[in-house]
Amino acid sequence: MDMLTVSSQHRHGWSVVQVKGELDFASACLLDEHLDAITADHRPLTIVLDLSGLRFCDAGGLRALVRAHHVAHRRRGRVRLVCPAGRIRFLLELTALDTMIPVHATLAAALASGPDEKPQRSEPAADPTPDGIRGPVPTQPVTHEAELPAAAASRSQVADVAMCGTRKKALDRFPECAGGR
Repeated sequence: MDMLTVSSQHRHGWSVVQVKGELDFASACLLDEHLDAITADHRPLTIVLDLSGLRFCDAGGLRALVRAHHVAHRRRGRVRLVCPAGRIRFLLELTALDTMIPVHATLAAALASGPDEKPQRSEPAADPTPDGIRGPVPTQPVTHEAELPAAAASRSQVADVAMCGTRKKALDRFPECAGGR
């Protein structure tokens, strides 16, 4: 398990916060505390959260990102996310967080963005599980890895299935899971 590390620097008028490792329910408070410390005396807030070193994110991590957005918004500031294609980008798109906070593939693109940029959906990120999930798709929300088929019990696939929310969404996203139904 990778520990979460958070560091920041100022670049081109933005507070650039690099988030690396695993952002989950237990570690999200570290990001919250770091953001609180760097934003205490800055109005308006201009924050770029660089998620390119993030290996895992769960609902607690997503909550921290939404909190950062709301704190900045209340202080007439703005937040941008840096997240290249991959599992984390897929999660941002799947949860529609990319419609709330602008997401850029590179730090340079985020720093070059205008102050009034609105979130825009880009082309969907490549499927992070090209082989898909094998076996039946659970009809109820998944809470334990043991409830998944053995082939889908990896941590990332647990997140993929759990984030789908409903059987229909899961089958739309992973049609090979329908298995002749």
